[in-house]
Amino acid sequence: MSRRRAITPKPMPALLPARRPAPPQRPARPCPWRQNLSSGPSPNPYPPPPSPPRRKNLALGNGEIARAAERREGEYRRAAKAAELRSLRYQVNPHFLFNTLNSLSALVMVGRGEQAERMIQSIANFYRQSLTADPTADVPLADEIALQRAYLDIEAVRFPDRLRVEFQIPRELEQACVPGMILQPLVENSIKYAVSATTRPVTIRIAARAADGLLVLTVADDGPGGVPGPGGTGIGLANVRNRLEARFGAQGTVEGGPLPAGGYATVLTLPVVWKDC
Repeated sequence: MSRRRAITPKPMPALLPARRPAPPQRPARPCPWRQNLSSGPSPNPYPPPPSPPRRKNLALGNGEIARAAERREGEYRRAAKAAELRSLRYQVNPHFLFNTLNSLSALVMVGRGEQAERMIQSIANFYRQSLTADPTADVPLADEIALQRAYLDIEAVRFPDRLRVEFQIPRELEQACVPGMILQPLVENSIKYAVSATTRPVTIRIAARAADGLLVLTVADDGPGGVPGPGGTGIGLANVRNRLEARFGAQGTVEGGPLPAGGYATVLTLPVVWKDC
């Protein structure tokens, strides 16, 4: 009996091409908005952008608020100061009108009609000049002196034989700025307490000079030397002092007193200002 030989089967040829190996899988990114309730919140792989510097912004905001408050406070103070100056300035006109109307009444009562008519014209001219200006504004010293000349022309009608006037104003100070009608109450005091109080001629002197960067204005007379009292409307020197203090602070001063040789003088001291009028 013959032995059979074992036949080894040959591998069949591949009918399909071999599959490519699968690419390696990337690790899954955890969703930042999902949370594993069992293990707590998952760490966020995408950190949020840095927060803006809130402290710096708050500091800048607080600085702007503070500056705005300072501006409002400054505007309020300027408005209050202007209102105070305007009130003090308006006190001068009734004071002057009160005195001039008394003078006019005296002329009419003694039958000096022509002089009374001339005085009325002078009063109209005076008010035309004084009321057109801003009551809180400064005026050139030359304009202030011109206004006092107009006022003294009015009083010269009342005192033709007694009133004498001298002006000593350097040309280089004519454009210096002064509060409007700041000399008016002082000149009125000289009329009331010097010219009216005597029967002899009285000289009223208005002078200006510069000293150590300050403007010094003087209104003096050689009358009896009486000290202005609380009579009349009670304004006078107090009005001048308050106006200078409101305008210039401690740099604006008023000093007055009898002169050794007789008479009375009032001296105003204020900063020299050139560009505000």
